[in-house]
Amino acid sequence: MTPPKRAATGKPGPRIEIAIASARWKRRPTAARRPEDAPRMLGDIAIAYQTMRKEADDEGKPFDHHLSHLAVHGFLHLIGYDHERDDQAEAMEALEREILAQLGIPDPYADRQRVD
Repeated sequence: MTPPKRAATGKPGPRIEIAIASARWKRRPTAARRPEDAPRMLGDIAIAYQTMRKEADDEGKPFDHHLSHLAVHGFLHLIGYDHERDDQAEAMEALEREILAQLGIPDPYADRQRVD
């Protein structure tokens, strides 16, 4: 059996999260998206428990914080956010930080080394 590919890298291994958005909704520019046009179901978010658990343990993060981060990250993909380019990544990460802060969860990227 071939292992599934990781969502973010396309490399073999367990998936962390996959967000599959409605293609018609996602093709529209953000400014042209009207609430009444939104699909009833945006898509699915799948999180690989064992991989997520290992990451949380390896990074010394509480399980529920890491799970919440991946759920928020997946949801943002469902509503059209992406991180293919640096500017997109910065905007998406800023929104993740803001949402997680409202949930009382610290910045998940705080320990990451920035390379400019």
